[in-house]
Amino acid sequence: MNNNTKIFDDIETVSKNLLSVFERMKEVPGMYDDICDKKKSICRAIPEQIRSGVVKIAVVGSIKSGKSTFINSFLNEDLLKRGAGVVTSIITKVRKGDISKAAILLKSWDEINQEIEKALLFFPDFENRFIEIDEKGFDLRRKNDRKLLKKVNEQLRSDLSVTKKGIRPESIILANAMEGYEFVKDVVQADASTIEFTNKRFQEHKKFTGTDSFAFFVKDVSLSVETKGLDPQIEIADCQGSDSTNPLHMAQIEDYLVSASLIIYLISSRTGLREADIRFLTIIQKMGLMDNILFVVNSDFSEHESLEDLINVEKTIKNELAYFKSDIELFTFSSLYNLFCKSKQDLSIKNLKRLNQWKEDFDFVNYSDTMKSDFDSTLAALLKKKRFMLLVANHIEHIRIIANDAEKRAEIFNELLNENVSKAGLAVENLEDMHKRA
Repeated sequence: MNNNTKIFDDIETVSKNLLSVFERMKEVPGMYDDICDKKKSICRAIPEQIRSGVVKIAVVGSIKSGKSTFINSFLNEDLLKRGAGVVTSIITKVRKGDISKAAILLKSWDEINQEIEKALLFFPDFENRFIEIDEKGFDLRRKNDRKLLKKVNEQLRSDLSVTKKGIRPESIILANAMEGYEFVKDVVQADASTIEFTNKRFQEHKKFTGTDSFAFFVKDVSLSVETKGLDPQIEIADCQGSDSTNPLHMAQIEDYLVSASLIIYLISSRTGLREADIRFLTIIQKMGLMDNILFVVNSDFSEHESLEDLINVEKTIKNELAYFKSDIELFTFSSLYNLFCKSKQDLSIKNLKRLNQWKEDFDFVNYSDTMKSDFDSTLAALLKKKRFMLLVANHIEHIRIIANDAEKRAEIFNELLNENVSKAGLAVENLEDMHKRA
């Protein structure tokens, strides 16, 4: 048995043992909850994710940091929706395939209606408005139900949608359901279904990935591309902006990060590290994912007077990132410049002029090319020499965190069952704190 096989066997054994622990928690009233349910799902999925051998790369960062442009450049083709005002609305996963194909997995009508009803539960003041709905529950396909939802949505937007923590996710669900219905009403089925766009229709997937109201009806987006530069055992994911006003985006990003092997974090040279980046990096740190992360400063040649100015921005970002990780691997280059160079024959006259103008800035171009070459070499070395560790490292950290939390939960409930009233009171406080942090 080689060392890799032993590591995998150990991970599988620990995962199974943790599943057994969570099952036993169900025997103690109040000990098992939704948080345990999610951790149990993670433990169940980890062995299969490692066994698949697929290295998952999450491309993350704030809105307009250039994530979609970076992936398009990485794939040598303009595949993902990008441009001014465009926000990625759902995580889009890309793998190598024999043909260009986009698979959009749509929710069933039951799933959609259940999500809407669940969102409405957060607004009890509107319970009486649904007297008209029959015993079968809410159904977006019924005209009367849509009229009723429209009234509720208008009231929510003016009264209840914004709290101190931001826009309520329930309000966004209701708004997206209303706005996107007409677009999807003829493609959503009674059961979850997949629609595919191939060859000339491939680009039609962008309708779903670039609009929140359409993305609400989607469970998953997977693209297969013919590009030569992508390993068949690599999945690269374009994630939503971490500073999106839609709180559902952040939840989806965190869910994907649970299975990710490597993170590529994009930072715009125009803005540098922002407050939203600090919050997101703190989450990544708490998830135990800082060891396998590469940082890219996505430079905009037009925003900097000189190369010295750009390098100063880079130094500032690196110093700020040092608070999260001491051995920062950071690379500064222009994804848009690289993409334009690779798709020169397909550029508009305006973009061709931009490219030719950039090429005259020899200092910027040379620095960007050198940094991009260093990034490519670093990434290639990681994927070749440390492939197995990429597959298992983050999962090992997830298991460690879950095991520690399970141990703390056991200690808390042991104190709750203790006859000592003061200890039991402290245990209740600790349990509330655990729920709050989770």
